[in-house]
Amino acid sequence: MKIGDPTYHGAEVVLPAEVIDSISIHVMQFDQYQSSLASCCLVNRSWYAGFIAGLYAYPIITQRNFEYFARTLSSPVTKKTKVGLEHLVKRLDLSSIAYESSKSLTARLLGRVKNSLEFFASPAITFSLTSLAPLSKCYNLHHLDLSADGYQLGLGKILATVSHLEQLSTLKLPTDAFAVQPEVASLMWPPNLRFVQLTDRLPNSSKNWDDVLRSLPKTVTTLRIHGCLNYDSVARLKECEPSDNRVSRLEIGVSRDEAYMPFDAITTAAFPALRYIAVPAPSLIPPATAMLVEPIIKHDGIEVLELTPIRDVGPPVKWEFDDFNTIIHSFTSLYKITIAEKNVRLDAGQQLQLTELLDSRLRTDSVSQRRARPGFLIWSGAL
Repeated sequence: MKIGDPTYHGAEVVLPAEVIDSISIHVMQFDQYQSSLASCCLVNRSWYAGFIAGLYAYPIITQRNFEYFARTLSSPVTKKTKVGLEHLVKRLDLSSIAYESSKSLTARLLGRVKNSLEFFASPAITFSLTSLAPLSKCYNLHHLDLSADGYQLGLGKILATVSHLEQLSTLKLPTDAFAVQPEVASLMWPPNLRFVQLTDRLPNSSKNWDDVLRSLPKTVTTLRIHGCLNYDSVARLKECEPSDNRVSRLEIGVSRDEAYMPFDAITTAAFPALRYIAVPAPSLIPPATAMLVEPIIKHDGIEVLELTPIRDVGPPVKWEFDDFNTIIHSFTSLYKITIAEKNVRLDAGQQLQLTELLDSRLRTDSVSQRRARPGFLIWSGAL
């Protein structure tokens, strides 16, 4: 982005602050806004004052620019002149960083930005025990993503660090959070948490699942199992005791070792408030008609089923009319199905028939259902 005539040497043209703010808002709508904001900061002092906050509030950090970013924010304690830009940082996403940082540098960066930080995604490898102390002081934190790696910290230590953060609504746990099953007394979650993500290692017994689900605050409405080593741990949910958690949305990702998910594990005992479930499209076939009639009847509260696409090694799995028909008649409250185009084998007449069947279940008195675009939805999956 080029601004102004490089040969102009006259008096500085000062724009009103309102105009500069409008330009800043416009620039931030584009994909390459970071480089544009950086260029704007070089025009003059008034432009610098108007654009510097946007440049550092949501920095895009890569392996190439991390060293310069870290050097600017984590200046030595003995340095007399402080830049003060650390107070502008609201989002610190280090998920693309690994060996470019160090454990001490990651902790130091967290300590610098703790007063303004609202979003933090940890780097691979270099998030450690030393980062927990500054993380515990990020009182404005809304989103915490530790899923880039396993840090050998244990779920108990992580929750002890963040349990008092009242603004925290999203928590994505490290991949080894359940490598050692936590004690019940250590399961003290942030009070206003709404979204929890588990990755790779999961609770390894029904008792451990019971402890986790019962300990969740009533504010948690979404539980995501981003991926897992195998579905054995998911199958343990079938043996859970009745719980009073308020999880209404359950998202289950791909297993490394198994193709088919034990759908009968998703019971009303484990998830009494469940309304929305997302599972990989291939994980319920073959065929849905043989696998699902008996298990699904056990949970008739599900209203939305999302069949997510995955990266296929061979030809993608195709859902046919009989598979969808079985699903719809087994889920007595189901009014919406979404699936990627590559996982569907239906003609136009069959699509219309399924859509009409789902539409007939729509409650006219439910505002949330009308807004959810009910019916049979097919989209072009990118995977």
